[in-house]
Amino acid sequence: MVRADADGKSGQIELEIENQTPRRVVVRVQDAYTGEHRRLALKSGQSLDLKWSAAAVQGWYDLVITVEGDSSFKYQLAGHFETGHDSISDPAMGGLSIEN
Repeated sequence: MVRADADGKSGQIELEIENQTPRRVVVRVQDAYTGEHRRLALKSGQSLDLKWSAAAVQGWYDLVITVEGDSSFKYQLAGHFETGHDSISDPAMGGLSIEN
């Protein structure tokens, strides 16, 4: 289970990830803009909170959450923090390519 909350004031995405399976899983959170990723092992029933900053790409975020060994699980959260200040267009529109 994944819950997400976007905090426009801090420019952070707050994720709560919970393993609701009876086995240990490895969860991967990938930032499609920067290529940064985190690989997290969760025991059965374990949950964790994770904060992810969108500051590196001026408020744009595109996070992809997958579970290793389970191709049916994919959660994607993408958008932009609208603050009223000048910003940039979506960097991916210009063909930004991130190697994983």
